[in-house]
Amino acid sequence: MFTRVLATAIISLLGSAVAIPRPEDFVHDAGIQMKLDYVPIEQGIEAIDISNATLGARENIFFQGRFWENKNFGGASKTWGMPNFATGYYVGDGWNDRISSLSQGYPSGTGALCCRWYNDYDGSKCYGSSLIVTGTGSISYVGDAQNDQISCGACWPWTGSC
Repeated sequence: MFTRVLATAIISLLGSAVAIPRPEDFVHDAGIQMKLDYVPIEQGIEAIDISNATLGARENIFFQGRFWENKNFGGASKTWGMPNFATGYYVGDGWNDRISSLSQGYPSGTGALCCRWYNDYDGSKCYGSSLIVTGTGSISYVGDAQNDQISCGACWPWTGSC
């Protein structure tokens, strides 16, 4: 009896905790592709916190964009920039678990990106559930599974696959 009750409770809990994204969960520009993925902490990408640096203080910004706190680019926003390819960057305490919309691109305006936006940051690594965004442009809603969950990200030039 106890095993049956426990098994039913676990199945019920897992069923309610798993969010399966639907195409309508994501709202983005044409040319942007998005998908969800998971990266265990052991496979996480090394990350640093540059959240307090201003864009003008960062040399060689390869990728940049803007975060918004609400859907459809509403509410407060912050411009971000990443100076290195394939390095994780923490979004900062003020933006951790707050992002609902974002844009990503090259400062030059040419080329496509592959960015991975992670839900977890432990002070040295980005990991956990992640949103992979391929292309350059804007995402007016990151989807129910990622809304107010993003903690850090990493970008690299898109070369046909992420």
